Amino acid sequence: MEIHHGVLSDQLCKLVVQYRNNWFRKVPHSPYLFKQGTSEYFKVNLKENVHPKELFEYVNNIIPAGYLLNGIHLLHYKKGGGCKKHLDVGSNLTIITALNDDFKGGELIVDNVQQNMKKGTACIFNGAKYQHSVNPVIEGERFSFNIWCSQITVNKSIL
Repeated sequence: MEIHHGVLSDQLCKLVVQYRNNWFRKVPHSPYLFKQGTSEYFKVNLKENVHPKELFEYVNNIIPAGYLLNGIHLLHYKKGGGCKKHLDVGSNLTIITALNDDFKGGELIVDNVQQNMKKGTACIFNGAKYQHSVNPVIEGERFSFNIWCSQITVNKSIL
């Protein structure tokens, strides 16, 4: 597991949250939006959704060589929202980037260890191996940008 501070600037964090909020004002019943209690998951489709070009550049730059992008979500947890302990089946590389830090609660827990996730910080780990969760938000709203990838394997017997 790795923690990378400052991978997104404050300005880009704000831009991504604004992008998400503007999208929902325009398309409140988007097929890309999934709601579960006080949590909202917005599936980002880099080919179809209009998005800030800086977001696309960030995704391209943070995914290491040898990995294939499986999915991207913008997560929004309101007061009481969180995520139970789970594994990301089929994703041996999970990248969770904090888009804000002006809330209470909502801590990211990976392999039973609380992560220090300030705005612009990315936590990178094997989501299929390490259980992770988000504690319920006590005050404010929590936004994060999550990326799931799988390692590309080559069948050497066919080469």
